[in-house]
Amino acid sequence: MPPSFKSAPVSVVIPQGQSADAGVAQLLAQPFVTDFDPAPGASDVSPSSPVSFVLGTAVGSIDEHSIDITINGQVQSGAVRTTCSDPNPPCGTRDRKLTGFLVRAPQAFEPNTTIEVLVSASDVDPTRAFSNFSYRFTTGAPAATPTATTAPSPTLTETAAPSATPTRTTAVPTATATRTTAPSTTPTSSLRRTAGRAWHGSWCTTT
Repeated sequence: MPPSFKSAPVSVVIPQGQSADAGVAQLLAQPFVTDFDPAPGASDVSPSSPVSFVLGTAVGSIDEHSIDITINGQVQSGAVRTTCSDPNPPCGTRDRKLTGFLVRAPQAFEPNTTIEVLVSASDVDPTRAFSNFSYRFTTGAPAATPTATTAPSPTLTETAAPSATPTRTTAVPTATATRTTAPSTTPTSSLRRTAGRAWHGSWCTTT
């Protein structure tokens, strides 16, 4: 939105079929609102989205004490107001030769609800016009909250080392070597019968 100017009402008589002249009208700069976030008429706005805008003027200075910001009937006394003056720091994203405030009002809205923002402010010069501006936007469904999934910690199972089972070793009885003595063969002498004949006086053996 461009800077806003306003004059006092001027009475003009317009003759039928003739040109008319309103004379000289003094246009005074007045505070105005621009750089909306969310924008007027926006829909499906996140319910947790803060409200921010630029409250500026092209001539003069805004009386900070006159600023009044109301959202859905609640005065935003906690809104953050940062002084700005083009070109440094700029009132917005570009140099428009403005002075004023960057306003940010953190809010948490109900989902699927129409939100009305009312902003009023005046210049430090009491002869300048008073600004009273309102706009609306609509919130959408609440954003899904991501659920953190914690991986289950591994369960350590203490396994007792199997105790060594003593092995009972049965001694195998030592084989007793049995010495078997072959029965001795008693040589059987074949007795040969010797027949003999006795002779008187001398003898001889006949085999």
